[in-house]
Amino acid sequence: MEFGWAALGAGIGVLFDAVKETAAKNNMFKDALESLMRKLETLKPLIEEVKKLNEQLPDEHGDECGYYESYLKEGAEHVRKCETVGRCNIVKKSHYAHKLQELDRTIQLLILIGYVVRNSKKILIFTGITLTVIQEQQGISIGQPHHPHQDIPSSPYNALPPSPLPPTSQNHDVGQGWIARIREGVGSLLNEVKESNDETSLWWKTPLNKLKATLQILQLLVKDKEILDLLEYKAAYYKFTIDKGVEVVQKCSQVHGLKYLCMKPFYAVMLLRLNKVLEELVQELLDPAIKNTEKKLNSVREEYNKIRARQNHWGYRRQCQSTYQIPIGPDLLRR
Repeated sequence: MEFGWAALGAGIGVLFDAVKETAAKNNMFKDALESLMRKLETLKPLIEEVKKLNEQLPDEHGDECGYYESYLKEGAEHVRKCETVGRCNIVKKSHYAHKLQELDRTIQLLILIGYVVRNSKKILIFTGITLTVIQEQQGISIGQPHHPHQDIPSSPYNALPPSPLPPTSQNHDVGQGWIARIREGVGSLLNEVKESNDETSLWWKTPLNKLKATLQILQLLVKDKEILDLLEYKAAYYKFTIDKGVEVVQKCSQVHGLKYLCMKPFYAVMLLRLNKVLEELVQELLDPAIKNTEKKLNSVREEYNKIRARQNHWGYRRQCQSTYQIPIGPDLLRR
């Protein structure tokens, strides 16, 4: 998954400047703005690190971040508008407080995605370097030109280690039965959202775009997953919600004209609630993914350090110095 971090970084910069300026002037939303500031301070260097790691891997292209880039810039406008809210205007105060809370939740989601992508890319790079050096040691690649991206899988999500759940019958059912159903349901819902987004009026554009962005991330997370890190009742709940979501999106495309004017706000709320549940599922899948990738990263880093120690030995150093070069600086991988 190539998330388009360069474009996303521009949106983060605009939002960070807006939050910093507004927090210095506004006391009404001080807690919410400070929470946003802390999360953005975590996300900014994380994005820069992923961008540097991207330079070491084959180029991939994806538009998963298109919605989030525009959403962050729109969020910067909402943050600046907080300065105009009077203390006595309860309606506006509640509206912008909700907007800031939603923005905070989205930033937290992007941080989790960033951790998984960063760890996965480091695993790919460490693994590629280690395999190349082992081949050199065993004489497999003697006389062969070195390719920096050789033996590196094409996607960070292909590097995710398997789930640590024990192979009980219940977990086996959740792993292979429910994951297939959820994967199929996510695909069906995403297709329905894409079709409805092309046909429906501007009334649905914002909730449908939000839902589409969440589903694209969810689809990537479950694409090659074999085991679902969820209890069975939770898997059933999410599958039921996804199926109901397909019905809601289909009904949205049937709501036209003044006759159904009163129904439009109802379905808009339904779409936003559906998106919130799916964001919870994304977070539940990302939390164990972060732990698994950190564990795997520590393992491959140890193996990498052993290989480096052998490489620095004078006898071996003379043997491979002319044919092998490390394609990435150790200072970046050490973090």
